[in-house]
Amino acid sequence: MLNVPRDFRRAQAFLEDAALFLAGSVLLIMGLIIVASIVGKTVFLRPIPDELLMVGLLNVAVIVLPLAYVERHRGHITVTVTTDWMSVRARGVLRAFGALAMGVFFGGIGYMVVRRMPDEIMRGAYYDGVLQIPTWPMKVVFGLAILLFVSRLILSILEGIHTAVTGQDDAAPGSLHEEILKLDPLLVGLIALGVTLFLLAVRVPIAAALGISASIGIFIIFSWRPGAEFLPQFAWRPTLSLIANGPYDFLKSYSLATVPLFVLMGHLSYEAGFT
Repeated sequence: MLNVPRDFRRAQAFLEDAALFLAGSVLLIMGLIIVASIVGKTVFLRPIPDELLMVGLLNVAVIVLPLAYVERHRGHITVTVTTDWMSVRARGVLRAFGALAMGVFFGGIGYMVVRRMPDEIMRGAYYDGVLQIPTWPMKVVFGLAILLFVSRLILSILEGIHTAVTGQDDAAPGSLHEEILKLDPLLVGLIALGVTLFLLAVRVPIAAALGISASIGIFIIFSWRPGAEFLPQFAWRPTLSLIANGPYDFLKSYSLATVPLFVLMGHLSYEAGFT
């Protein structure tokens, strides 16, 4: 067994269960906000102010809070057909590698989102709207959820190492510079595709594989311009800025919020016997 205190594992599992329950509660609140806004708009001609913004922000919590719980149950989507033939020890190594890749990618996103909070709190930053909702509270939730997720990924890495060492899976369910100078957009895409396929082949979860390959492609594009030399020192800032802003802004979109709400509607319809 892993040399991890049992009390720590229990506390981790408790927090993951609580985060999952909170995500479900937030999803119900999202649905209530939309229903209340529609009723208010139809009956009283007064919709809930900033309902689209509130639903988008709450959607961040719905998506990131269950990540650690899903990792505990190995629920992240991975490609296994390329490695099912390997030994248990080899799959343990790949599990550790996949968890490490997830931790670096999502931990980096969490860090870059959270590191801006002190400045936003000092400036009193808020989203445009009637309610002037501050920007930092949901980023706190995002950071805590990512921290919980990274903590679970560390346990997954230890489990993978344990499997690689013992063979037991207790939790089972020219130079590069010269080549870059010759890159064109098509070749950048092929490199990103190759990185994606490699990561998928070694069981890195699809979300992390796509994110890592996209980040590498973005970095290469910013580092190289046709007819110019390879200058990676000028690529770090724009690349990190995109990584910091892109995922969070994508999660808080109202359009994406319709996905968990649709799943909730289907579940309620099924439990009520409508389908």
